[in-house]
Amino acid sequence: MTENMKTAAIAINKWFYYSMNYKVVNVEVTTFEGSEKKLLPDCFNAFPKHLRAHLAKKWDAIYGLYGSRAVLMTFYGEISTEYRIMLIEWVMQNYNDEQKINFNTEED
Repeated sequence: MTENMKTAAIAINKWFYYSMNYKVVNVEVTTFEGSEKKLLPDCFNAFPKHLRAHLAKKWDAIYGLYGSRAVLMTFYGEISTEYRIMLIEWVMQNYNDEQKINFNTEED
């Protein structure tokens, strides 16, 4: 396996485990009425405050349809490339609880 493939495998593995185990925290959201705290996945801290209210509405609608297991994957597919990059960067830098891949094992 090439180093690029290992890097991709690590990223996919991290994303998978994060999407199944994300933490819900109070995230500051700015609306026209001011700022408020809203319970959202911790990855919402990847987004600028002025975008969080819009994205939170999208999140809530998707969560209502699919529940906690499919919401992050669907949410990812619904946001723009710019927001996807912010989300991926945040997960790669902030989530470290995934089951790690051991590239040194040999399977029969």
